[in-house]
Amino acid sequence: ADRFSAYRLGGELPLIAEFPLSLPGYFYEEISARRFLLVNANYLLPLDPKKNWDLDLNASSAVVDYLPGEEQPGDWLNGVGGGILYRSPSSRLKVALTYSYGIDAIRSHGRGASSVGLLMQIDLGHMRSKNFNSTQPSLWRGWQRFFDY
Repeated sequence: ADRFSAYRLGGELPLIAEFPLSLPGYFYEEISARRFLLVNANYLLPLDPKKNWDLDLNASSAVVDYLPGEEQPGDWLNGVGGGILYRSPSSRLKVALTYSYGIDAIRSHGRGASSVGLLMQIDLGHMRSKNFNSTQPSLWRGWQRFFDY
């Protein structure tokens, strides 16, 4: 099926442009559906007063009307996940370590699938140097200043 004939549910990839139809513990876009009902709950719990560390808990459940030819046993799918998130005091660095379990994901050993994710983001827009503008690298003045011209 082409991209416009079905909805794709499954694990999410960070920084994708599309709206995620997330089922924790499943492969990215693993499920092809004509229609679906997806409920997702996410809870973020700060672990320190400065909110640099957070605990993330999430769960998803979906009822799926599969695309013809893509059917699987059972039309009710569930997944749970959690992770620990770190944000530096300057917000230049963010790191997330996550674990997800697809309760109803079909694999060769039966039902159930685990996934582990690590995401690291460095925001160059927070550079403190007066000689470097990350949005316009052509305006970098380091060499001119070094050679004094």
